[in-house]
Amino acid sequence: MADEAKASTLENCKVTYFNLPGRAESLRLALSAAKISFTDERIEFKDWPALKPSTPWGSLPVLTLADGT
Repeated sequence: MADEAKASTLENCKVTYFNLPGRAESLRLALSAAKISFTDERIEFKDWPALKPSTPWGSLPVLTLADGT
């Protein structure tokens, strides 16, 4: 039951990272292996300067849960 609750918390989350494997790849793979649906938002390097101020600590990757947290 606890595993189901954890999975439901992650359902429909969003992973934001550059359009390359890097630090977000293990998260993408884990969500895929667990069959948890997620949005894979890939950022181009040219778009990063505009997005950076709106990210936590000005860095990526960012995991956003379905409730926006």
